[in-house]
Amino acid sequence: MATKPFFGTVVHLTATGHVLAVVASGALEPTVEQLTGSDRIRVRFAGLSTFVNVPVGVLTATRLPIPADLLDRPQWYVLNPANSPPLTFGSEPKVNVPVTPGVAGKKVIVVWQSAGASFPEDGVLDAQGKPPSGAPTGATAQLVAYEGGPLYLRTLP
Repeated sequence: MATKPFFGTVVHLTATGHVLAVVASGALEPTVEQLTGSDRIRVRFAGLSTFVNVPVGVLTATRLPIPADLLDRPQWYVLNPANSPPLTFGSEPKVNVPVTPGVAGKKVIVVWQSAGASFPEDGVLDAQGKPPSGAPTGATAQLVAYEGGPLYLRTLP
């Protein structure tokens, strides 16, 4: 007898599919608004006190069968509903290292964190494969994700 798939709700960046969190939701189908209080999700990598509040406007929640490993390290995964299976095990998240350039023209999202607010920006990588903007005044941390690359979290000086 075949085993039933294990379902969860994956919270991911809409622009790139990078998974930020997963909830073992059983038969429930929580929305991103229900999971975030219609506000944000706080992203913090293991071993860091640095965080970035990613606003609900750049997030999507998707319920699907998930591998058990996803619960242990969700930020290693990328969701692409056009693929089969839709979840791909990607690269280890990068912590406090410069963002490695990607392929020009690929989708990118950057979320800047300041003491009291977060500032999301999505676009495409420039001709050098870098995100489109610099840090706003007062930024303390940065989350970056681009198609085909890992998830980055950096503390800013």
